[in-house]
Amino acid sequence: MADMPEQFTPSSISPFEQPLEPATMAIPGRVPPVAHAGFIYKFTAKALGAGMWFWLMYRAKKDGPVLLGLKKPWEH
Repeated sequence: MADMPEQFTPSSISPFEQPLEPATMAIPGRVPPVAHAGFIYKFTAKALGAGMWFWLMYRAKKDGPVLLGLKKPWEH
């Protein structure tokens, strides 16, 4: 009986119960790089996003009753 391994309990082998270290703790004194987007990319992203929402609201104004079933598509 001395050759038997010790009994494992689920808590002793669960990787979820052990505290996780952040990636910055892996190499002391090193901070991971942060991506920097230029002005033109930020401006373009905001302009395209705004255009998308304006278009969605415009189409909702025009086609909203049809999409909600309040009006038939051929009744305009």
